[in-house]
Amino acid sequence: ELFMNNFETIEQAADAAFDKLNELNPRSLSSFWSRVSQLTAPKYQRNIRSNQELEDSHRHRLKHELESIFSKTMGEMTKFGPRDLAQTSLGFAKVVKIVDYQGSQRRLHGTQQILHDILVGQQSQQRQKIIFQSIAEASLPVISQFDGRCLSNLAYANAIVGSAPVFGDGGTLFDSIAEASIPILQKFEPQEISNMVWSFEKVGSSNPQLFAEVAEHIVSLNHLGNFKPQNLSNVVWAF
Repeated sequence: ELFMNNFETIEQAADAAFDKLNELNPRSLSSFWSRVSQLTAPKYQRNIRSNQELEDSHRHRLKHELESIFSKTMGEMTKFGPRDLAQTSLGFAKVVKIVDYQGSQRRLHGTQQILHDILVGQQSQQRQKIIFQSIAEASLPVISQFDGRCLSNLAYANAIVGSAPVFGDGGTLFDSIAEASIPILQKFEPQEISNMVWSFEKVGSSNPQLFAEVAEHIVSLNHLGNFKPQNLSNVVWAF
């Protein structure tokens, strides 16, 4: 098993994961993308290498490694459990959000350009839409097994990249998340509730029953001491 938190650069994580590519299970793959999202964050910008710092041979190797790990992830998606689906979705979404923003500020280079090409694509973000649709399709058969944290993370991941997958029968991922969430709202942590309702509002997904149940749940609480100011702000904004 790979301990992804041990790696301080995307190159280190990619090298290690690629070396064990055939052995990577859903938990390892989801952990990899979670770590990549952390290493893409602003606090690690000094560790992200530019085109000038990445020699051609190293750039081609890194691109091949990341593409191979991505292909393995997408190919194994139907074997992922709730935690791995939610974690992978959130990892992908955070990377997409960061490289999209960086690309809007300046031309992408090196590692960030490779991640942008893999997760967003060149044609109007078509690759990105396909990725989150695939995760939604894999999640649907097991959505009743998701706990509050996984449901909240799945909704939040889609919301931060503006994704609202629709299924063949006309139902949406957010409909299914609401249906799975309502019976277990009592088990949701304040941040999970906050992120959930924020996500629904962010993508414009209307679900009056979910919002009514959330409101009733919050009113039934003896106090709101466990809600941080940002949690309450998100809930008020969503309503």
